[in-house]
Amino acid sequence: MNPDPSGFGTMLDYMLEPEIYNLRGVEALQKILHRRGIQDFPLHVKLDTGMHRLGFAEKDLEQLIPWLQHADFRVASVFSHLVASGDSHHDQFTREQIQGFNQMCSRLSLALGLTFRKHILNSTGIERFTDAQYDMVRLGIGLHGIGEDPSLKVVSSFLTTVSQMRTVAAGETVGYLRSGLTNRLSSIATIPLGYADGFHRSLGNGNGFVFVNGQMAPTIGEICMDMAMIDVTGLEVCEGDEVELFGKQQSVSELARQAGTIPYEILTSVPERVKRVYLQE
Repeated sequence: MNPDPSGFGTMLDYMLEPEIYNLRGVEALQKILHRRGIQDFPLHVKLDTGMHRLGFAEKDLEQLIPWLQHADFRVASVFSHLVASGDSHHDQFTREQIQGFNQMCSRLSLALGLTFRKHILNSTGIERFTDAQYDMVRLGIGLHGIGEDPSLKVVSSFLTTVSQMRTVAAGETVGYLRSGLTNRLSSIATIPLGYADGFHRSLGNGNGFVFVNGQMAPTIGEICMDMAMIDVTGLEVCEGDEVELFGKQQSVSELARQAGTIPYEILTSVPERVKRVYLQE
């Protein structure tokens, strides 16, 4: 993804096909291919149709095309990124992106005298703009069952267990900064994960909820680095009971809403130190 030219040599060593998004990258790749005597090497061209992040704009094609006509290269695919495919307020802009993509691809195909694979759709784009599925689509967060289509199924859960139960008197505080004030005799459960595990600090002090034995429980106090506390007053909870942050009872999207972020950030915030368990039916 988005390789820097300094990594092209290693990519060639492992027969990986780079994407190119600027003229500096094209020139650097051509030099190393020529030096190694490699011709007809597949590459993938990124176009900027409105994201304005990476990629060739339409005005860049005049300079790009002569480079792509080198015998060292073979364009395997051309692609772009939609800005807001999941937001109906921006559907007109999305259609303009798709139209611009079509025009740029046609220009490249005509100039190079070849056809190539095209793709522009992410998960929400697959659902909402079926006429732009082309040769490939990029199913990302949809793999986790996140999307508008009700047939999508949740396939991942973030689970932990209760480490310790304690009874805390009314008027006491829980956690750092004394921000978790109890207004009644409370049952408090500590769970062994915190912001270093992807449970965002913004979810502390009752902003976030988890599920224990199918029962919803709010956080209390600050989220710690490796631990968090939840208020389970009135619930049937014991040490060792399973706790779900997201999964079948609470979606990633709902947890993201509580944290004031997006599902992508929740999923990518879960680090390697959190054990993965893979199940197959």
